[in-house]
Amino acid sequence: KHQNNHKNQPREPYPVHIFASCFMENPKMLRLILTHCNRNKCPLTPSLRRTLLELTLAEWNQAKRTGDTEAEKLRRKEAIASLTDSHCREIGDYDALVIVQLAGFEEGELLLYERLQMGPMLLSRYAKDGTEKARRQMLAMAQSDGDVLADVLGYFVNMVAERLADAEDVDDGEESDDEVNDILEDISECLALARRQNILPPVRIARILAGEGTGQFSSAGVNGGQSQARTVPLSVALDYVGDILDESRKEISRLKVEVEEYNQLCNSMEAE
Repeated sequence: KHQNNHKNQPREPYPVHIFASCFMENPKMLRLILTHCNRNKCPLTPSLRRTLLELTLAEWNQAKRTGDTEAEKLRRKEAIASLTDSHCREIGDYDALVIVQLAGFEEGELLLYERLQMGPMLLSRYAKDGTEKARRQMLAMAQSDGDVLADVLGYFVNMVAERLADAEDVDDGEESDDEVNDILEDISECLALARRQNILPPVRIARILAGEGTGQFSSAGVNGGQSQARTVPLSVALDYVGDILDESRKEISRLKVEVEEYNQLCNSMEAE
């Protein structure tokens, strides 16, 4: 009876230092244990969850270097799960951001930039990606903020200039031309958005298209500091420029009519 009572008593956990040397020599074992605990809903402290994320990304990087695509996909899936599951907040968003940045895990960076609403960093990452999906995300961010719209337009101008420069060095054929045309269409859409918003002055937009930067008064911005201005073909801005000129012409005509009416009124008052 005494033995049965002894068996039913909870056992004291083994001290961690007994396993420390083993985990240091073989961190994969620690990752497997932490993954097992996480999968089985065992309580994990925030530091252990951060450790699990670090070890998962370390193995993800190792799989990338060795070309083990299956392990790379699996570790990537586990890392994303750590950043999105119900316990992800326990890691700490800023701590998680440092971990994924050190590991070069760009997908995790994007996820955390969105969660933390880091607009400039998010734009920069989308621009670096440069894919069609990333560009659509950039346009979505520019829907309600004029300053963001200026940055997005500047990034698009930069993308076109870089791809045109690369095309001069390496002949990629129609594929490169198609990509440039797609970005030029995005610039046209960006300009149409600027017309609807009526937030950015046309002079500022013209300076951005001329590669002079996105700043309001100086050349500071995403293109600032470059020794050579990066421009886009004039044809991409023809519709925008044409609409601006038409509106300016109408405004000038309206002002002329008002001036003439005011002049006639003054003459009439003088005659009286």
